[in-house]
Amino acid sequence: MAQTIELGDSGDRNLKSLKKNPERTKTMKKLELPIHPKLETIFGYPGQAPRVVFYYDPPSGQLMYDDGLESGSANTWAYLLWAAHPSVKGLVNHTAQSASFFLLDRRERKMYTLTREETLEALKAERGAWQAAQPDLLTRLAASRSEHVFDASRSQHVFKDAQQLMAEFLLWLERCKAPMAA
Repeated sequence: MAQTIELGDSGDRNLKSLKKNPERTKTMKKLELPIHPKLETIFGYPGQAPRVVFYYDPPSGQLMYDDGLESGSANTWAYLLWAAHPSVKGLVNHTAQSASFFLLDRRERKMYTLTREETLEALKAERGAWQAAQPDLLTRLAASRSEHVFDASRSQHVFKDAQQLMAEFLLWLERCKAPMAA
């Protein structure tokens, strides 16, 4: 289900720094599994980074995201549904001592599993390029504040859209019961 990849392949140039130490890339694997076209949205990732890491934090029981610039909690319920899927189930680790780290390449719609150390190094490599392309901190904070002004009608619309997206995700998971080969 998983195969080891060369990090420089398929446009993964921002992760080439991991190739410098072959010992650290032994466990990073490209996963051959179905990836919903809106998986990051379903998981609750609000950002625009080309790559985002999702991981389940066993002590808190919470799904987290990190794109190298921003991090936060995500949609644990959607993640647990995805993690229970037959094509994913054997790849997740929810023990109290460790977590499963998944890097989603949003451009290529590919997912990789990593160790914690590989995740930290990948995010460090991504952070520089991503920060350079972003507006300054004050601009981001001002935009963030204006986005969070409460609007009851907009809130209902967003809630209905989220319900619809989750319903579509559940149907999609059902259709993908058999593991998919690449």
